[in-house]
Amino acid sequence: STVLTVGITIRPVNDPPGIISSKSARWVSGKSGIVYTAKGSDPDGDELRWSISGTDAKLFSIDSESGQLRFITAPDYYKPGDKDLNNKYELILTASDGKLSVDMPLTIIVDPSAYSGAGEENHTAAVLIDGVKHSMGSYKTGREPDGRDSVEMLIGSEDIKELSGSLKQGSVITVSMPFGFDKYSLELKGDIVLALEEQDALLHMETGLATYMLPASQIGIGAAAQRLGADNLKDISVSIAISRTDDKLSSKAENTAQESGINIMIPAVDFTVVCSFESSSFNVDTFGAYINRLLPLPVDVEPEDINTGVIVEASGDIYPVPTQLVTINGKNYVKISSMTNSTYTLVSKKVEFTDLKGHWASYEINDMGSRLIINGMGNNRFEPDKYMTRAQFATVIVKALGLAPGMGSCQFTDVKSGEWYKGYIETAVEYGLIYGYGDGTFGPNETITREQAATMIARAMKLVGLSVKLDSNSISQMMTLYKDGFDTSRYAGESVAICLYYNLISGRSDNRLAPKEDITRAEVAVMVQRMLVKANLI
Repeated sequence: STVLTVGITIRPVNDPPGIISSKSARWVSGKSGIVYTAKGSDPDGDELRWSISGTDAKLFSIDSESGQLRFITAPDYYKPGDKDLNNKYELILTASDGKLSVDMPLTIIVDPSAYSGAGEENHTAAVLIDGVKHSMGSYKTGREPDGRDSVEMLIGSEDIKELSGSLKQGSVITVSMPFGFDKYSLELKGDIVLALEEQDALLHMETGLATYMLPASQIGIGAAAQRLGADNLKDISVSIAISRTDDKLSSKAENTAQESGINIMIPAVDFTVVCSFESSSFNVDTFGAYINRLLPLPVDVEPEDINTGVIVEASGDIYPVPTQLVTINGKNYVKISSMTNSTYTLVSKKVEFTDLKGHWASYEINDMGSRLIINGMGNNRFEPDKYMTRAQFATVIVKALGLAPGMGSCQFTDVKSGEWYKGYIETAVEYGLIYGYGDGTFGPNETITREQAATMIARAMKLVGLSVKLDSNSISQMMTLYKDGFDTSRYAGESVAICLYYNLISGRSDNRLAPKEDITRAEVAVMVQRMLVKANLI
């Protein structure tokens, strides 16, 4: 017999790469620079190479390694045959790992220029005060050391006379910046900020990346002067900036999101306010009220694809913030409301727990899950009728309010370092949401009762502007509606009544308020969702 030896070599399967960057980008007429940066991933870890093709490809160049796309010559927004003034360039973007490739259609839209001229030359700015145009301040364009194109605008002390003469109580100051840049900064002198603050003015900073709606009072120019040691407000500079997040942080956020099954839908945007005097400066990174920001939706992102906005921490970790979809002049935006200055982006994660069919709270639970406020119990189950611990409840409240963990400290003897909930409890203490027990403990692993939950929620309601003062007669009247209403502890009576007033909680079967019974996970989801809706935050 003959023995035949056959050698078989098994080679790893090469999976195709993927393109994760947006299918569209907007640009400004007459502007040069990076139009778009392609981003992708490869399951095998191979380096990607980028190329373009299609009818308009000859008008562009692309760096095969970085994926940076540029116009060969600065484009115009108009060409013969266009019926509107939005010129569209259609390309095919290709990512290759050397063996396999993937294509994606890419649309570049060029808008009319919002400014004339370029470079470092100063230009007169247009500022609207309650809708009336005023010429004050100036701006210049330039390029940052990292290659990002920037706009800097200054409203100085010399403009205060015209500004003050036009302001009235509650005025809205709209500063429109030219579109198509990576960083926008608005510098105001301290006396300008004070003039705005004295009239409770609201500053709207409109850019191609976002609109920042900042009450002047939230800058706190008086406290800034004391902190910086400045005697004259004219000597203080307040810089308000909106900018694209650097690629390093964006990559960290992408990795964090992918690990949690979350899709990031737009490039992240930074918001900062910096007060400076001579060689000293500090960031204004927390506020005493919710500050709104509008992020425009790209043309290829449908409103229903957005579940929530998120804060992006320096570590790349992400945390939810209250988010609303709004339409202004036919264009879709996402309104983010936050009590901090941070880096923000928009994400998508559809959540539908499998054990909620026919459940009375299914809508609210899935909504809170999709907004990353409340988690399931594993295996895509929510277990709505189980109870919640005090640590879990504090975590849900902090997330619902759009606050990040670790924003303070706590001295509870039973909240140990390394516990998953410690950062959330620290933030809850910082914002006055929890106080713990008289013996210095918090009881993080104890289940939380309905009246305890109502007490914490009532404190959260003050932060979102829903607080109402009820007298003893009103509280008693509400308690008489339930056969066990007066079983409510004295300390919790007003809080429970406030939650009843706003319809955040309701009774259980047999007309029972059940204040000392443990609250269920479903009841928590409904309570929190209703609070955010009543406060017009979602």
